[in-house]
Amino acid sequence: MSDSAGPALPVTVNAPLEEGLTSRTIWVIFYGAFILMPANLYLMRVAGTSLTGAVAFVALILWVELARLSRKPLTPAESFIVYAISGMAAGQMLFYNYAIHPAYFRVSEISHTFTDGNGVPFADLAPAWWAPPADVALKRTFFDKAWLAPIAVSAAVWIFHIIADLSLGIVG
Repeated sequence: MSDSAGPALPVTVNAPLEEGLTSRTIWVIFYGAFILMPANLYLMRVAGTSLTGAVAFVALILWVELARLSRKPLTPAESFIVYAISGMAAGQMLFYNYAIHPAYFRVSEISHTFTDGNGVPFADLAPAWWAPPADVALKRTFFDKAWLAPIAVSAAVWIFHIIADLSLGIVG
């Protein structure tokens, strides 16, 4: 019976590690931060969804094909850096997006329309650690003491998320 998958690739156990963060992959970080991040923020505002998961694949395919067309294909280490960094570079501004949404909830008309059983609007029921008071949200600036708690909670969640990602990456 013949093997339809073809010959197996040779496995090298003690191969030297290659550098993945090179001058070619630095451009991916800039591409993710200055092109894909604004596109991602725009999509969050318009459609309410994020491209963060797809950004890594889009950047990887684009960069691999551009490197192939230039007749200098990416190494596996460079491809990994492109995949890992592009999604992270495009998704880091979403941290601030999650600070803007609660402020909008605090002042939006729809959150004042619905009330609980005692007649208190939902906007007033939101905790202070999640959204600043309405007068602070209407100032449209983060330079106010009322923003310290929401930003601290969001930063703590973000930091714990990064720690969980790293620790699960080490385990897996």
